[in-house]
Amino acid sequence: MTSLDTLSGRLVLSPGQPLPNIQRQGVRRAERLAVGRPAAAAPALLGTLFTLCGHAHTLTARRAVEAARAATGTALAPPALADRRVLQLRTAQEQLRRLLVDAPPVAGLAGATPAMLQRCPLWQPGPDADAVLASLRAWMEEDLLSMPLPDWLAAWEADGAGWLKAWTAQARSPVARLLRRLWPWGAPLRTPHRALRLDAHDGSAAALAARLAAEAPLQGGAAVPYATGPWCRAHGRDAAGADNAWMLFASRLSDLVRLASPDGPASGADTLSSGALSVDERTGLAWTETARGLLVHRIALTPQDSVAACRVVSPTDWNFDPHGPAATALQGVRELPVLQSLVLAFDPCVAWESHAREPSEEGAHA
Repeated sequence: MTSLDTLSGRLVLSPGQPLPNIQRQGVRRAERLAVGRPAAAAPALLGTLFTLCGHAHTLTARRAVEAARAATGTALAPPALADRRVLQLRTAQEQLRRLLVDAPPVAGLAGATPAMLQRCPLWQPGPDADAVLASLRAWMEEDLLSMPLPDWLAAWEADGAGWLKAWTAQARSPVARLLRRLWPWGAPLRTPHRALRLDAHDGSAAALAARLAAEAPLQGGAAVPYATGPWCRAHGRDAAGADNAWMLFASRLSDLVRLASPDGPASGADTLSSGALSVDERTGLAWTETARGLLVHRIALTPQDSVAACRVVSPTDWNFDPHGPAATALQGVRELPVLQSLVLAFDPCVAWESHAREPSEEGAHA
């Protein structure tokens, strides 16, 4: 039986060391299990293999297969509204889990109470997505933000870090308490990066597909590495202020607020972008924005419509590349709380451990 650790490996971080200071040990690429399978079965299989954000893997693989069947150079239309709604709700759920369940224990705080979680409509979603979103907005205004959701989002977009500092000082929700705890460690830790973006029409998607086919390194060794996360949304307006570990982590809250926003300009339904392109004969590339950032699938098909090759690139592959943004920031880390703030900011989807001078506990699957 193949274990999850065997498929995904684990990150070994070495704070305060020159590049490369991140290793990924014991990994077997799970997507290779799709090779030789019928193309129609690949999306469900990949969604099962990658249990974290499995819905996004299924959607992205399906679109990569559709692109592979199209004429070379064809860009697919956006996903149907029903698919976008599911992605919207699942991504909101992922962000809420980070903020209320996963991150507080890392910072030495208690997570949200069971009663608070039980009141959240995301844990009991009904068949009507619009009704769930309306209930989510009401719950967030009462239990999470202590103010109207549009007012919080407008203040964030107007003043970013300044507003967030003021809000965390006066709000009494578990998320405000968590951000207050993380600020002294995360705010001074600079995280220089360029936002990773893909487009079917500007050559960026085709260029990445070629790099993946050649098995070239993701990060090209530039002075400022690429990063991906909720602060890099194609439809977001937060990237300019996300230059430190605290703001990177806080972008999960702003992302959740935007995902819960009513339809309209910059609405939750349009917060997450996606694309798919036929990059070569019988080869498709698809990408979807998820809770952690941009997820990419490249799938090549045989003439018999089975999977000839499959490559999955997760946000962790970019952010925790040995020459990526986490590795760059890691060179200046000396204390365990700062290290934990950095890991929370970039949120790897695999287990991690540290070779820091101060002993640390193994991080859970993020």
